[in-house]
This record gives sequence, structure tokens and C-alpha cells, in this order.
Amino acid sequence: MGRYRIGSAPKEIKYLYIDWLRTSDNPAPGIVRHILLDMTNWMNKEGRSCYPPISDIAATTGYNESTIKKNLTKAVKNGWIGRYHHKGEGQQWRNYGYFIPPELLKVGYMSTEGGSREAP
Repeated sequence: MGRYRIGSAPKEIKYLYIDWLRTSDNPAPGIVRHILLDMTNWMNKEGRSCYPPISDIAATTGYNESTIKKNLTKAVKNGWIGRYHHKGEGQQWRNYGYFIPPELLKVGYMSTEGGSREAP
């Protein structure tokens, strides 16, 4: 479906992910993309260190917490975001940490190299 231009300079992974989420060729439903785009606010430039409270995502997106949880599970199952249990040192509780799956970088238009890529 047309060309998607990344640019001539390498981009940080987080920003490639944001570009990927914004393309019309992205297979994720709109609500999932909205949630994932919002979550990039908590990611570092490598697309890691993302520990947003569900209540914060709800506050910034306007969706209720159960909708967010359901759609994050859908995103994880489809490989659009990775998830793991996170527990900080000395913490009694644990939460989820999220990251951009390395498999997404294998998609041609999410390459860290510059230039044009044909979107699948």
C-alpha cells in the first residue's frame, strides 16, 4: 500500500514505533493504537523502561481501566508490545513492564537504517 518514508538518518527505536503505530498499514485496531501511542510517553528511547499505571493510561486516554487491560492483552497476544512482570527492589507489589518487541524491528519499514521501505 504505497511507500512509507522513514527519512535519511537512523531513528531511535521509540520513534520508529510511534511512526509504525501511526501508519494506515498497521494491523492494530484504533483503540489499541491509541493506548500504545499513549504508552510511548513512559518509554525510554530504546522502547523499554515502560511501567505506566493503568489508572494513568485511563486518565490520559479517556478509556476505563477494564478496556485498557483488555486491549493491552490483545496487543501482547498479537506481538504489538511485549510485557513482563516487574518488581522493584524492596517492593512488596509488582506490576507489568512493557517494551517494544525486537521482532517488530525485523519488519522492513521499522528498520533503524534510513531510506524508504515498502510497507507490507
